[in-house]
Amino acid sequence: MNNLQWIKLKRDFEEQRCILMIGPNLAEVEKEGRSVPMVEGLAHYFADFLDQEKVEYDKSAKANLTYIALRFLSINGVRRVDLEDLAKDYIQQNSKKIPAIYHELAKLPFNIIINTNTDDYMQRALLEAGKQPIPHYYNFRRDTLSTVDFDKVNTQNPLVYDLFGSMEKTESLVLTEEDQLEFIRNVVKDDPKIPEEILGQFDDRKTYLFFGFNLENWQFRLLLDGL
Repeated sequence: MNNLQWIKLKRDFEEQRCILMIGPNLAEVEKEGRSVPMVEGLAHYFADFLDQEKVEYDKSAKANLTYIALRFLSINGVRRVDLEDLAKDYIQQNSKKIPAIYHELAKLPFNIIINTNTDDYMQRALLEAGKQPIPHYYNFRRDTLSTVDFDKVNTQNPLVYDLFGSMEKTESLVLTEEDQLEFIRNVVKDDPKIPEEILGQFDDRKTYLFFGFNLENWQFRLLLDGL
């Protein structure tokens, strides 16, 4: 970054104009002695069940969660709620240690944080930093009827919005390819609608800091364009 960019970023933080966007490559878990994105670890977890049940799938897509999760649902007798339960169990068991990057981000004066992962790393890191996050989430299946009181949102009480669902309501989790398409379709047509108070925070006066995104991914580009 050049000097002007640093000056602009500093002022944006001072004026609370920065929105933190957390992508799927930021949340990591330990797998076989190395750190991998949580979505990749979760995909391998479900792929193990496919191997056990001798379900055919494209082995080259073993790290693709949305594809593997959809194939998991093809196992005889498996219900959607089973997929949700196992995803929740895996995340809780493998996310006990908060990655260092979250502790660093928690120190920064954000008042709005948009999380596209299914973990609670950011909320826990904020709590450890002495802050009191205000959690909300989007449920692509139905209206949550929740509202955000932005009078209470500030850098000590930042809003953490779990855009791809929350483990508190596992039906809201975006896990399969079908979920992903339905999620994007519903966000674009505002049914169910992301709360107007949150959408109203997105404008060209804000600075958006992206961590853990592949912006060449068409789904995220479409989503960000909609926001």
